[in-house]
Amino acid sequence: TRLETPAASMAFTGDNAAKMAIDHAISITDAKQDADQDSDPVIILGFSANYALWVHEMVDAIFQRPGAGAKFLEAALKRNKNAILRAIADSAKIQ
Repeated sequence: TRLETPAASMAFTGDNAAKMAIDHAISITDAKQDADQDSDPVIILGFSANYALWVHEMVDAIFQRPGAGAKFLEAALKRNKNAILRAIADSAKIQ
């Protein structure tokens, strides 16, 4: 079972939008290939923007866009906790 980012949230804007979209697509493709080659259960999560780690740690900054800003990855995990756990439960096989 795959729990993936909705397509709407993958829309990039600005001067570097095309490059960011390409980088994102490459990151997703690489992660899926890595996961598909592993025989054990795998969860891959992260971000593809080259500045994401820097933004994630900007705890003193003020961001205008909802969902943006420091600790955005942690916020997304908390926001999607039930869906993530459901995807894991649907895919888990006890031996």
